[in-house]
Amino acid sequence: MNDNQKSPLIKLVYFSEAITPLDNLDVEMILKGAREKNHDHHVSGMLVFCNSFFLQCLEGPRAEVNEIFDAIHSDARHFNMNIVEVSEIQKRQFPDWDMDYIGDVLMKKLDLDLDLPELEEYEQFYPPHLSAETLEKILVHMRKLKTS
Repeated sequence: MNDNQKSPLIKLVYFSEAITPLDNLDVEMILKGAREKNHDHHVSGMLVFCNSFFLQCLEGPRAEVNEIFDAIHSDARHFNMNIVEVSEIQKRQFPDWDMDYIGDVLMKKLDLDLDLPELEEYEQFYPPHLSAETLEKILVHMRKLKTS
């Protein structure tokens, strides 16, 4: 991604819950649309979908991230949206990904790789009970898994 724009870069992280169960085809359709839109708006990031919860990080110029997030917020396929973080950043964590994806299989690997006591308290990935710090660690670790 070219970050030579005048607008400051921001990172926005949120989680939400799917209204109805989604299968792989549903998630692929969401990803296809997200990747196209993000590419056109110079936004990068990662989407985690596990146990009916979305965890997403969006990075890019403030106006572009806000526009995409507004569209996401209006999407009727999910509810209970919670913003975890909005902050200015100097550098993207996911510069080469219009929208990368982590599903159940890699999330299960997370349990084996990371020592996160908060995750051990629950039998399933459940973002409402996790701190912003733990959610950030999950995203960073997933990026490492995907690039190694």
